[in-house]
Amino acid sequence: MNIAEVFLLIVRWLHNIAAITWIGGSLFYWLVLRPNYRKSLNNDVLNGLVLKQFKGFVDTSILVLLVTGIIMTFDRLTGGFIGVPYAAILGIKFLLALWMFYIVLSKSQRLLLTTIHNTSESKSLWQKAGETLVSYNTLVVLGVVVFLLADILSQLVEKALIN
Repeated sequence: MNIAEVFLLIVRWLHNIAAITWIGGSLFYWLVLRPNYRKSLNNDVLNGLVLKQFKGFVDTSILVLLVTGIIMTFDRLTGGFIGVPYAAILGIKFLLALWMFYIVLSKSQRLLLTTIHNTSESKSLWQKAGETLVSYNTLVVLGVVVFLLADILSQLVEKALIN
């Protein structure tokens, strides 16, 4: 292995760790913590501390994902063996990741708190649809889809290397 291959291996590893941290943490929050927070609404201080700590992990993950994603994209697209299917799926993955970043950066901690203290105001269908597009549930689903697209991209690279 030369130095460039070692560098790319470290970049891919960091990218995967950041993705696992963010999406795994989000799934843990969604499936374990959030239901229990709803049962203990009088514990807002603890909830706020946990959410603040989680936000730190998410923000760091986003930074690592952006930097490593740019490096990996440049490496793959300049390799000369990637075709249109790879570029199309990469484009979809990139757009979904941007959507996820937008949800987190625009909503921040309020997004997590509103999922805990679920308010039931009367809202129009358009308001509900808009809120759903930037909800925490959407964020988790998008993360799982982005993971699937990453696996598809890996399969396409392996297939291209074999041929």
